[in-house]
Amino acid sequence: MLSKITLQTDRFNDTEISNLKAKNFFYGKNGTGKSSITEAISTQCEDNYDLHIFQGFNRIIEENNGLNTIALGIQNVKLQPLISEKKKDIEKLDDDLKERNDSIENTFTIYSKEQLNYNHLIGVIDRFFSASASEIKREYVELTGPNYNKNNFKEDVKSAEELSKEELFKYKTQFEQTSIEASEKMKFEALEVDSLVDEVNEILTTEVVKSAILKFESTEKMNWVREGLNFYGNENEEICLFCGNKIEATRLDDLNSFFSEEVKTIESKIRNLLENISIMKNALSQQKRVEKSSFYPDFHGEIPTINDQIDSVTKEHTRFLEEIESALKERQKDIFISQKALVLSKPSTYSEVEKIYLSLYKKNLKYGETLDSKIKEAKDMLRQHEVSKRLKEFDYQQKVNELKKTESLLNEAKSKYEMQSGKREEAKKELLALLSQTIDETVAEKRINEAIKSLGNQSFTLEGIESEQRGQYQVKSYDGTVRNIGTLSTGEKNIVAFLWFLNNLEKARQTDSKPKIIVFDDPMNSNDDTVQYLIITEIQKLIKDIRDDQIFILTHCTHFYLNARYNWWRNSKKDTYNKTTFHLKRVGNKSSIELITSERDDIKTNYDALWREVKFLYEEHKPDFMINPIRRIFETYQKFNGIDDLYKNDAESQKLFNVNSHSIDDLEADLNGKDEDAIISKVRQIFEANNAGEHFRTYWGEV
Repeated sequence: MLSKITLQTDRFNDTEISNLKAKNFFYGKNGTGKSSITEAISTQCEDNYDLHIFQGFNRIIEENNGLNTIALGIQNVKLQPLISEKKKDIEKLDDDLKERNDSIENTFTIYSKEQLNYNHLIGVIDRFFSASASEIKREYVELTGPNYNKNNFKEDVKSAEELSKEELFKYKTQFEQTSIEASEKMKFEALEVDSLVDEVNEILTTEVVKSAILKFESTEKMNWVREGLNFYGNENEEICLFCGNKIEATRLDDLNSFFSEEVKTIESKIRNLLENISIMKNALSQQKRVEKSSFYPDFHGEIPTINDQIDSVTKEHTRFLEEIESALKERQKDIFISQKALVLSKPSTYSEVEKIYLSLYKKNLKYGETLDSKIKEAKDMLRQHEVSKRLKEFDYQQKVNELKKTESLLNEAKSKYEMQSGKREEAKKELLALLSQTIDETVAEKRINEAIKSLGNQSFTLEGIESEQRGQYQVKSYDGTVRNIGTLSTGEKNIVAFLWFLNNLEKARQTDSKPKIIVFDDPMNSNDDTVQYLIITEIQKLIKDIRDDQIFILTHCTHFYLNARYNWWRNSKKDTYNKTTFHLKRVGNKSSIELITSERDDIKTNYDALWREVKFLYEEHKPDFMINPIRRIFETYQKFNGIDDLYKNDAESQKLFNVNSHSIDDLEADLNGKDEDAIISKVRQIFEANNAGEHFRTYWGEV
């Protein structure tokens, strides 16, 4: 149990409240610090006590306009704004994710619009694929086959390429190419250059000695004579076939001696070599060239180069042989005159050109072996060329770029839609988590309804509804019709909250063994007399049943204060230790706390309370604050006694105290520096002028 309450010095003149008992009553007008005392109790008790504070309906009842219900109970009220806010979030997200009939855009409409744009472009491109595939198949079925469709066209788009004129000719030729039968390999003549040169040089450089001394006018004549000897083969005398004269035997002997066997041998070698050279030259002239017809068109470009090389080598060999042939013929003219050895550059061989030819020959054979794949390649390239032409006409790349841009916008809109959908699902989960924390208040509902029945025709009932959110109640009128929760008065909400608080307190007593601190901070709030009676009755029961707990009741309502403390001062000697009373009085910016120790010092009526307030302000030397309660005293006395003019001919007093004729500025001006004694003197004069001097002395003296 609390023995004292520490106060805030900026609000109170006192630093603490002591002399606390199990039952504590605080009386003070609004603004005297009741809520500050409640706050101080809460701060000091929250760790060691089971604290229960009633401060009206705000923490216990919350309107739920969505269901036209009230959320009942601290936990449910605490959750209600969270649940309502979460439902608003979900509703907002639902609105953002649904189709709209107006022109306002939301996430769904943006996503749908981008989806339509994307689908439209996809449709345009798809129709282009179908039409183009059909056109190419119709015009170039040999390139497509009979089953070519838009999917094949789409596949061709990936590698489509427009061909140059040269490439187009190449692939058309390749596509139309038939198989060429492999030709026999060409052979190339090979000359033994070194041995031939050696043999020729031997002939050219051999010295021949004349065995007879004969003289001829010229080499031509000598050769003519040597040639003529071939016609005279016996030793008998002969007749010259040219002149007809008889040739002497000695002349023939001399001629035969002159043209010896050695000469004949050399001549024979020269003749043989010349014949061989003639044969070789003839063979060279017969050297074959590469025929294009034996090769596929892909290789035709290489053939002229090879033939040029063949011709070049052939010419080199021919020139080489002609030089040898010329030298031999020169020796043949004058067999007795030797010549210098020939120094000749070796002619190129056919080996290099033969390698090139053989490589081309092999490639040609391989090409023939892969002709089917080459034809397929050509067919694909020609078909893709047609695809490329149509892509260009359609401006396909621009459409693709546009599609990419549209797809990007679609993905962005889709991402936003999915993000918002995720938020909605997450909000739904969070809502379910909040709903799972709501509490069923059926027991409290029954107790509240039973208590409210006593209000008669002012009564109403709470009725729980079937909902995933527990603790939700409709309000039904006395006749059973469902009321709009907006029609609930402050007093009605207050009594429901008060009754729930009592029920919750009872439940806490059964489940929590901690000592309890119970605080009622102005429990009477805008209630009519019947409801006030119900609250007072319940408070009296609670005060009576206090045993191990401690209760604090703070109020500004004199009626409640006087009636709730039933038998408060009776048997004072026996019960004083268990009860204590405090009055709160405000002077300026701070309040003072007065401990009331006897019934005599306590207020008895509202009227009595006004006199005690004036006395307190008088003693505190606060004349400015005395005017208002004095006005209320005069007003009460005047109405109660049926007096028409309380002030009679006292214009100053009428101006000073007339409750209906002053503003704050007037009041400040009319005081003219009157102190508390001057003001009380005026009060005395007014009562005495109305034959009520004894009334004044009774209340002022008693106070």
